[in-house]
Amino acid sequence: MSLLQDVPLFSGLSADDLAALEARFVRKTYRRRTVVIEKGDENANLFVVASGQVRVYIADSGGREIILNELGEGDYFGELALLGDQPRSASVVTLTETTCLTIAKQTFREFLSEYPDVAFNLIRDLAQKVFQLSDDVANLALRDVYQRVRDVLVKLAQPSAEQPEIALIEHITQQDVASRVGASREMVSRIFRDLKRGDYIRLDGKTLILQKTLPDHW
Repeated sequence: MSLLQDVPLFSGLSADDLAALEARFVRKTYRRRTVVIEKGDENANLFVVASGQVRVYIADSGGREIILNELGEGDYFGELALLGDQPRSASVVTLTETTCLTIAKQTFREFLSEYPDVAFNLIRDLAQKVFQLSDDVANLALRDVYQRVRDVLVKLAQPSAEQPEIALIEHITQQDVASRVGASREMVSRIFRDLKRGDYIRLDGKTLILQKTLPDHW
C-alpha cells in the first residue's frame, strides 16, 4: 500500500503508478522542532508528510512569527518551488517527530511529463490556496483582533467526548493564538482574561476549554 494514496495531489493514479512515484521519493525523519525549510532557501524539493505534524510560518528579524498553517499526515508543502525559481517564501518546522517523503524538483517535473493529470491536481490545489489567502487577507483587514481570535478558537476546538456541551483545544498557548491572528501576545492575553471573566473559557492544565458559545463581538 502506497503512502501516497491518500494524498489529494495524486488522486487518480493507479496503484502501480503510485508505487512508481513513491520509488522516486526519499524518506527522511526529523526530530521535533527541526526547521525543515527556512524562508529564503533555494532548496526546491516537494515534501509529503508521512507521519507527524509541521507548522508553516513567517518570522521577522525580531523573532515575531505569523503562523500560516499546520499540516499533518497526507498533507504536502514546498509545491510553489516546483513551478518557479523563487526562493522559499516561508519556513517549516516540525511540531512532533515527523517523517516526510521528499522529491527533487527535476525528478517531480519528469514525473509530471508522464502523468499530466497530476499537474491539474496541483493547479487546482494552488487555486484553493489562493482563495484561502484572499480570505485571510480580508480577515486581517476587516475583522478586529477579538473576531480573529474567536475564529481561531472556534476552528481549533474539538467536542469533548465526555461533555458534548463543551469544546477542547489541546496544547495551545496565547503566543500560538497571537501568531495565528497577527496580534501581540499582550492583546490576546487581555482577550483571554475577559473571556475567562465571562465564563466563556477556562484552562485545565494545557487544555483550553470553551464552556459556551463565544460571542460574535466583544
